[in-house]
Amino acid sequence: MGPDDDRPREDERLPSEESWRVGRPWAAVLFLVVAALYIAVTVPGLLGGDGVADRGWRRWIPLPAAAAFLFVAAEEFRRRVAVDAEGVHLVALFRRKTYPWHEVAEVREGRPTLFGDRFVYLLRYGAKHVELPNSGGRLRLLQRWHAATADR
Repeated sequence: MGPDDDRPREDERLPSEESWRVGRPWAAVLFLVVAALYIAVTVPGLLGGDGVADRGWRRWIPLPAAAAFLFVAAEEFRRRVAVDAEGVHLVALFRRKTYPWHEVAEVREGRPTLFGDRFVYLLRYGAKHVELPNSGGRLRLLQRWHAATADR
């Protein structure tokens, strides 16, 4: 037995699952504020007469716009990345997309962005790639997971 036999292997030190938030909270708050402004401006006009002639269906337009802003805000708050032995899971508001490790050829650091979000790219076979936003700090973890599952 050599000295390396006592050390745990790289894949044994990996957590069973790791997850982190990749949404942008500042963007979610911005969309919430805009939705609140749309609602604050629209609802009083719908509930009470403002002296303006009835505009028909056009007066309802801001409410679906506010709903769209609320949807985007909820999507930003919910976005997560989860990593386990199966692969990388991108979790959104109503869906979960899984990229199995056997489809990932390489894990690479991505481009920096204007707002400081650090991306990680999952390069897939067939010249396809997946961007993982706000995951630059997890690059080593993703590379370790990829190396540990590549042996299987």
